[in-house]
Amino acid sequence: MKSASDVLITNPKGEILLLKRAPYLKFSPNLWTFPGGKLEKGETPRECAAREAKEETGLNLKLSEQPFYLFFYPNDCECCAELVVHVFRADLVGEPAVKIAPNESSEFKWFSKTELKGLGEKATPCVREVLRIIQI
Repeated sequence: MKSASDVLITNPKGEILLLKRAPYLKFSPNLWTFPGGKLEKGETPRECAAREAKEETGLNLKLSEQPFYLFFYPNDCECCAELVVHVFRADLVGEPAVKIAPNESSEFKWFSKTELKGLGEKATPCVREVLRIIQI
């Protein structure tokens, strides 16, 4: 089974950072997602989370030691069959100057809890499930 890591980043206002996947990407184009990606050879899930979050946002973060949730894409999922996603929490350290990776994301947004409730199908399955788990 393949592994990936995502990062739920919260700012001091309690808003959550999501990235909108670029429209030309093969999987989940134009959907809102957490910063993250697939593990590289020899990398731990936490190392992957730290690397991907930095590459995709440019932010300095305080990352949790362990994932708080594991999300499994089912075997029949056309985008990510047999993929487990380790979801870590992170707090923003310093300035919230997001610098997205344009080859992966078309935009970013800090979402309030109210805004997150209205995302629905505009977010990836992992984001929808994590928001349900944390009761948003």
